[in-house]
Parts: sequence; structure tokens; C-alpha cells
Amino acid sequence: MGSVSDVDEEARMYALQLAMGSILPVTLKAAVELELLDIIFKAGPGAKLSPADIVSQLPIENPQAVDMVDRIL
Repeated sequence: MGSVSDVDEEARMYALQLAMGSILPVTLKAAVELELLDIIFKAGPGAKLSPADIVSQLPIENPQAVDMVDRIL
């Protein structure tokens, strides 16, 4: 049987997993809807695209789009 601190640590980790569990699916959904993966694929193997390169191919006028795409990637 683990100590109280071990049990508390496990409980904290489980709570963190529950809280963060929706982040990956939402991020993937955004990447698919923005067609980010298509842009990366079309660039070809070995291509090195920056978030700014990707955003330049999107019909987006938001000045924060580069930062947003960077966070998604």
C-alpha cells in the first residue's frame, strides 16, 4: 500500500488527465478543419514550413493566426 503522498500524487495526476483529455481531440479537429495537414502534405517530404508559411496559404486575416497555428502544431 502506498503512502498518503503517493495516493495524493496519483489522484492529482488522474485529475490532470481528466482536465487535459479534451485538448488533443479539439486540436486535431481544428487542424483538420483548417486543412493544415493538407498544406503540410502538399509541401512535400522534407519540406520545412514555418507556422507563418502555413498561415500564408490560409484565407485568414487574423494577425494572431501565426501564433494560433504555432500552438496547434
